[in-house]
Amino acid sequence: MVSNTLIITGVSAEQLNDDAFIARLHNVLVSALAQTESVQFIVLKSFKRILLIFQSRESSSLLIDKLKELGRAEGFACGYALNDFSNNLGNNYLELPSDSRMFLISPPASPPVDFNYDATEEEPNKLQIYTHEDIQELFLKNNEELRKVLEQEHDSTKYVSSAVDDSKGKLIDQLRREIVLNDSPGGPKIVLEAINVEDDHLIGKAIQSFRTSLPPRSIFDDLDDD
Repeated sequence: MVSNTLIITGVSAEQLNDDAFIARLHNVLVSALAQTESVQFIVLKSFKRILLIFQSRESSSLLIDKLKELGRAEGFACGYALNDFSNNLGNNYLELPSDSRMFLISPPASPPVDFNYDATEEEPNKLQIYTHEDIQELFLKNNEELRKVLEQEHDSTKYVSSAVDDSKGKLIDQLRREIVLNDSPGGPKIVLEAINVEDDHLIGKAIQSFRTSLPPRSIFDDLDDD
């Protein structure tokens, strides 16, 4: 299929960088075409090819036989491109869109220079996560067990006034540090951790809080937003 573009293939990297080789191709074009006719001579070094875009198909048909003859001596091939290409030598720049407002989205911030890429995050929590209703139901079922545990701890825990001499001791028996409810493999285990306050004389306040499992810690938690 005849087109206005010729493609020279099989050109070595040495030939593409050889000014004498390029000059021989140029001489073939100049000798066969009129001085008023323009030709685009495009060297594609990465693809090891040369594109020749003429103003008309007649010009490309006139040059293809001469280039094939030179190719047999220089070791390259020449053929038509599949489609016609524009031979407009003007500046064909892309135009900006007509929209009056444009938004630029900044890329995410890069890690700092001293960021440790070898650090690994903690594994996800392998324990089953239960809803608030499930935990509340377990507390209700274990309410009697918790009451018994607290009564036993109250009997074995003795507090003395802060005005008493230190030699007599402030606390005789420590409240057990951990109370476990529903310690069975079939459901969640409820762990109450006691916090002993020195001036607290109420057994009900001995257990200040209980903890639930937290999500895994990320290595990006310590990074500042700046």
